Amino acid sequence: MKSKFKLLFITNSLTGGGAERSANVIADELFQRGMDVHLAPINQGPHDLVDPRCKIHEMNRRWDSNFLTVFVTYFRLQVLAWRIKPTHLVLHCDLPELLGAFLIGNFKIIAVEHSSQPWAQRRLLGLLTRKILRSRSTIWIAVSDHLKIWGLKERADFVISNPIPTEILLRSTGPGDSKAISIQRLVFIGRLSLEKNPEVVVRLAHQTKLSVLFVGDGYLREKLKDLSDELGVVSSFVGQQINPWDHCNNSDIIVVPSKFEGDGLVVVEAIAQGFPVLLAKIPDLLRFQLPSQNYASDVGNFASRIESYRNNRAELVAPDSIRDSLVRSRHPVNCADAWVELLIPSQEKR
Repeated sequence: MKSKFKLLFITNSLTGGGAERSANVIADELFQRGMDVHLAPINQGPHDLVDPRCKIHEMNRRWDSNFLTVFVTYFRLQVLAWRIKPTHLVLHCDLPELLGAFLIGNFKIIAVEHSSQPWAQRRLLGLLTRKILRSRSTIWIAVSDHLKIWGLKERADFVISNPIPTEILLRSTGPGDSKAISIQRLVFIGRLSLEKNPEVVVRLAHQTKLSVLFVGDGYLREKLKDLSDELGVVSSFVGQQINPWDHCNNSDIIVVPSKFEGDGLVVVEAIAQGFPVLLAKIPDLLRFQLPSQNYASDVGNFASRIESYRNNRAELVAPDSIRDSLVRSRHPVNCADAWVELLIPSQEKR
């Protein structure tokens, strides 16, 4: 039976972070349920581990291009919206919010809050954009119940967790099964940017005499390489990868030293696969409610945790009860069910 829904998802790119991957998963799952789903990634780049089967309209804007290209992209999106006539516009992150706020059409807008600190570099523009979105009766989704809608001083209309891709759920690495394996390497996965705090990992590697693998890219890459050379740390930088977990093995520990996080999808995927994790002691990550040994507040504290569990890495793997609950709540089918429940009443109000 043909669905009455026609959704246009607008994202930064096909891959890059948790927001992009979760949008891919949901778009694909809703498409498999018979909905007419379209995905419009703004910036050019490689495909993701999750390759959605819906219709994809790539805008092919370069990440480092000037602001004029934003206007060009807006007009291209407007033509696309007029052509496909979506019932719902789904916006993920800052630039899609900005462009979507001004698109003209008879659709309901849904915006997804992925971070506790969005619009970090352009606060005034972010405030203006969100005031416009509010005036258009936008439905707000938060990917975690600890997130408020920044700039609007209000709670989200819905809380829907980001899904764990089926490709991750099907992996059976089981790295936590063997207590005999010691920690051999630190692994950082994500953007090499200030809010992710990757410098901590280099200094931690120096203190613990471990090597470190960086999976991801960003403007701090050269600085981190120089710091590694200065401290004599053996560091590998493999850049952005379609599947970061292919580069990890059962003697690694995933280190997440972020200053703030949104959903923390790297943590979610690491826990789901049974990797040991060591996280910054911040509210955004404490919500996972892992045992105290999984958290650290500074480099010295991180190093102390590594030394305490270097030869018993299984103690830094999340308990089965937390892992099972996380996987159940974030299965793509369950997350898509929540999206359908959101869409039905919003459609009835149109």
